[in-house]
Amino acid sequence: MNGTYVDMVTVIKTSDDNTTQAFEMPSGTSGTVYVRVIDTDRTEGNSTHDTLYIDQMYFHSLIGGPVMTNVPNVTGLAQVTAEENIVSASLVVGNVTTQNDGAVPAGDVISQNPAGGASVAEGSSVDLVVSLGAVATGYQFWAGDPGGTFLGTLTDPSVDADFDGGGLSTGIEWVLGGDPTDGSDDAGRAPAFHNNDPDNFTFTFRRRDVAHADPDTTIQVQYATGLNGWNDAIHGGNGVNIDDATVPEDGFHTVVVSIPKTLAGPDGKLFARLKVATSP
Repeated sequence: MNGTYVDMVTVIKTSDDNTTQAFEMPSGTSGTVYVRVIDTDRTEGNSTHDTLYIDQMYFHSLIGGPVMTNVPNVTGLAQVTAEENIVSASLVVGNVTTQNDGAVPAGDVISQNPAGGASVAEGSSVDLVVSLGAVATGYQFWAGDPGGTFLGTLTDPSVDADFDGGGLSTGIEWVLGGDPTDGSDDAGRAPAFHNNDPDNFTFTFRRRDVAHADPDTTIQVQYATGLNGWNDAIHGGNGVNIDDATVPEDGFHTVVVSIPKTLAGPDGKLFARLKVATSP
């Protein structure tokens, strides 16, 4: 149609990001309104065709106040579903921020503003806070959760796995201060078991302070007369003595566990091991 046209919006997006563009008609607009789409590159001889996809196009009058709609309750929903519900209610997705939350699974909505059920004008924005999941701490962080020490290199963070093939499990390396991606350091980190004392066997290892302080990490020396029937070495129990007063370097303590030779089997043998468990 001929007539005077006014530029409304310029479409520059190349993908659907669940947002809208709006244009407010000049005051006094009335009667029949025509809308057209033109190419911004109108260079003579340009024959390349552009394709424009439109999900929704609508007009509404502000006479008597804006058209109101209820904000959908999207708390607890997956972010993708929440954004779809917001757009379906003739609203737009506003600011999306993230934070850690141990009670809300990663990727789900923790909260929204305005709250679900609120009455707002169509086209209003709804801000979302999306969960990153629980904060990774202790072994989980060290073993490679997002932001962790070995992120991207330790592809199997299982506590009992010997990822680097050096002879020590990843959980043991967590306690001893080893590198679970480098098998060459395992021999130098391994606990030592000695028979030099006339009365006691001694089991010695270097213990990382943050592993000892981690509530989700259990560090236990065990002994047995064979390769089963392990007993926990408890300070003061059955004559066992545990000394961890020595600090070989910042962040570590040397632990010396003395186990009476009277606890050995009839053949005079006693076995000891370091057991590490983590949860969850």
